Amino acid sequence: MNGPVLMGIVMDLFKKDYSPDQIAGRLKRAYPETPEMGVSHETIYQYVYREMLGQPELKGHFRHPRPCRRSRTGEKERRGQIPGRNPIENRPAIVEEKVRIGDWEGDRVEGAGKTAYIATFVEKTSKLLAAKVMPNKAAATLNRAAIRAFNPIPDDCIKTLTFDNGKEFSGHKALAAALGCDIYFAHPYHSWERGLNEYTNGLIRQYLPKKTSFDNLTQRQLDRIVAKINSIY
Repeated sequence: MNGPVLMGIVMDLFKKDYSPDQIAGRLKRAYPETPEMGVSHETIYQYVYREMLGQPELKGHFRHPRPCRRSRTGEKERRGQIPGRNPIENRPAIVEEKVRIGDWEGDRVEGAGKTAYIATFVEKTSKLLAAKVMPNKAAATLNRAAIRAFNPIPDDCIKTLTFDNGKEFSGHKALAAALGCDIYFAHPYHSWERGLNEYTNGLIRQYLPKKTSFDNLTQRQLDRIVAKINSIY
């Protein structure tokens, strides 16, 4: 670490439940003209681990981001069977260049018991996250959540949307018409084709671990989590 001032800032953010990845991002944005204030998330992890030797109570603030992985049992045969799906290879090459705003990745995060969900949408260039609580994963519910999530987004900032192959996205044609965008589908189990969305879902899991029920999760609570994640960039 680069001095006591930097250490103090890092620990203050860590005690407010910011992850090392988030802290590194905030420092980079807050001090763009001060290279000595820049530090990698790996270095922050190492520093926090050392501090935990003398302050074991820090363990309560330490969160390990892990991408959400869904069980394939009973789902494999149903994936990739969405009628009229437009495969990712048809998506314009400019999407991967990340030189424009408007290309999004979408997914859903599952609560414990599979009784409530979160719809997540991430813009590939700006990394802006939008998310909505869903009481179920029906296609109509997903579409309503997506329309609410994109409501404050200007139309010209919604060009493409890329999903995985869950049945909740089977209403993609109606959603594309409602949003005025083109919708594409990644290949089944090719999570790297929607890597930013997978990573962002992992950040959400820092606040809502995998065994957490979403039954009582309010949109206001989720909005606070989204605001924290968006503050990284």
